[in-house]
Amino acid sequence: MNNKEIINDITVTQTIKEIAETYEEVSVMKIQKIRNSVLTTRDFMLRLSEIFAEVRYSYKEEIKALRKIKKLKNKQNTYSTLKKTKELAQVLVTTNEHLVGDIPYKVFSSFIEDITKQKGDLIIIGSVGKGLIETIFGQNKKFYYFDLPPIGSGIKVIEKLIRVLIQYKNITVYHGKFLNLVNQIQVKSNILEDIEKTAKLNNTNNKEKKYLFEPSLEKILNFFEIQIFASLFRQSLDEASLANLGSRIKSMEQATESATERIKTLKMLRIRFNKHLENKKQIQRLAGMTLWN
Repeated sequence: MNNKEIINDITVTQTIKEIAETYEEVSVMKIQKIRNSVLTTRDFMLRLSEIFAEVRYSYKEEIKALRKIKKLKNKQNTYSTLKKTKELAQVLVTTNEHLVGDIPYKVFSSFIEDITKQKGDLIIIGSVGKGLIETIFGQNKKFYYFDLPPIGSGIKVIEKLIRVLIQYKNITVYHGKFLNLVNQIQVKSNILEDIEKTAKLNNTNNKEKKYLFEPSLEKILNFFEIQIFASLFRQSLDEASLANLGSRIKSMEQATESATERIKTLKMLRIRFNKHLENKKQIQRLAGMTLWN
């Protein structure tokens, strides 16, 4: 490596470092803005699910009667009054952006491991996931695709996606979860099962509470089942986006540190190269003086 190549390498590495620092700064600004909102919504949705479970527990006999009238099979969700026509949806949530660290690939690995064991309809959210699926399976794998909506964009944005998902009896969602700026983990959740677990917990822990319904219990249950499912799923998407931001910050911090170390190494190499060049010139001068004498 000559002096010119070293200088070019330093310039390129410095540019990479500046790009990484910019990505990191932007991600920090975004995560500061949305982290509290997502974490607060996480607690709010838990409480909302508990209230919904209270209603269903208090009116379990009425719900059983409704299910009998609608001829819903017992193998469907115990409390659901919606007729579901499809069995299993396996939902992969990644991101539309690159340079977000390793969390989308950890989520994808968990997803791939499961879909080889259990066959369901595949729903891919985020262009990174779409690219990974197509890389592995080519055009031979059938799936539904949706872009990952902007964080905090509301349920209306995912209305089409919810209409697809609400048809399924079981829905497994694979996504990242934000713990802190250092740790983001891949998780696998079943929103419908989580709702049912909350309802079963209320069966043993709560007393019956009576409510007034307008226009009817069935319509209220249908509306809230869809809305609560949509809200919980929207929360899963926001959790994934938050994890992606945390992973990007961590990744860009590592890239910045690596670039800094690389620049130091190149500068030391340049100093040694210049010293070697100067020593070579000095030897040539001394040799010339000897010959002259």
